[in-house]
Amino acid sequence: MALTAKQKKLEGDDRMKVCVVPDCTNTNVEWNHAYQGVQRGEPYVLQPVCLKHHRGNFGTITQEGDIYSKYNALLIGKKEIIKKMGKDWFEKELRAVTYRKNIFEETLRAKLNWYI
Repeated sequence: MALTAKQKKLEGDDRMKVCVVPDCTNTNVEWNHAYQGVQRGEPYVLQPVCLKHHRGNFGTITQEGDIYSKYNALLIGKKEIIKKMGKDWFEKELRAVTYRKNIFEETLRAKLNWYI
């Protein structure tokens, strides 16, 4: 499939070369479409996720990959998303994704503390 002009521009972006999940330094990344309902070529929708996080859950995206790709897409594309989807939708989605991110990070910290 041919890349759009926006996607070609992203290929040179250093942000697109490392997995979006914190503490993951894998550079073997695929571009995840964080939101399927948004135009597919929009730069903020495409998020770099390594193979482990993109296909590591029996061929589907892992919880970490999903949460962080959506979170980053919302932060990067704030102006465009508000323009297209509305401020209410953006704020509601940001609250939901931030809540999921916080729950995930608290669970991870609890597991790590249990092992120490």
